[in-house]
This record gives sequence, C-alpha cells and structure tokens, in this order.
Amino acid sequence: MVEPATAGMYHINYACLLIPRFSAHYITGDLAERLGEWLPNICIAFGWRLEYLAVRPEYLQWVANVQPNTSPGYLMRIMRQQTSEKIFSEIIRLKRENPSGDFWAPGYLIMSGTQPHPTQLVRDYIHQTRMRQGQEASPPQRVRN
Repeated sequence: MVEPATAGMYHINYACLLIPRFSAHYITGDLAERLGEWLPNICIAFGWRLEYLAVRPEYLQWVANVQPNTSPGYLMRIMRQQTSEKIFSEIIRLKRENPSGDFWAPGYLIMSGTQPHPTQLVRDYIHQTRMRQGQEASPPQRVRN
C-alpha cells in the first residue's frame, strides 16, 4: 500500500533573476534595503522558503524553495506584481518615471536548482534584455560577399 506524501516531502528550488525595466534605475539605498525585507515576507505569505537573496544595483536574484504545484511562471508573476506594487507605492519618483505598473524589464531568468545563476549568464541576460529593449546597441552585423 502506498502512503500519501506529506506536504513537506517534495519541494523544488528555482533560481530567479529580474532586472529593472530602465537601465538607469539601480537597486541601491532604500530600494535595496526594502527589497531585502519584502522578499522574505512575500515568500512566507505564499508558503515558499527563500534560500538565497542577492540585491545588486543591476539585478535582483534569489533562490526559492516551492511546492511542486507552484509553476515557475506563477512564482515570477507573484514576485513581479508584489515587488512592483511595493516599489511604486513607496518610491513615487520611480512610479512617475515608469508608468507601466511593472518595475521590472520584460521577461525573467529562471532555472531549476539551488545555486544562483553564474555571473557570466547574468551579464549575458542583462545585455540581451537591454538589446531587445533598444537600450543597448547590438554588435555590428558582418556582411559577407
């Protein structure tokens, strides 16, 4: 006879990364401090466990331990919504500069696992996102004859 799994037996870890929508918006000072306070509370509220958190000027990176029924897309949607609401309610200047309602750039980087993203992968992701947004020039195309 197979016994039912307990709620705590099966968990999945996701390494997550978001970058600000505008390259001129850095996560420093009060914003960095508040994100460091908000993320653990958001995780607790949704039944997730925050395993790692790095608040850097150009990005926000964390590892969360979630239940198997928590999809990567749901995890990222909740984090984007919750943090954007808090950022815009407390830092009015950022809300005026970014009327989208979403502090974060389109897309996200998420991988299964307990380790944060490698540094080069983070750099490449930021560069590619900024190129897609038109905030950075893409490398010149070579023409072959």
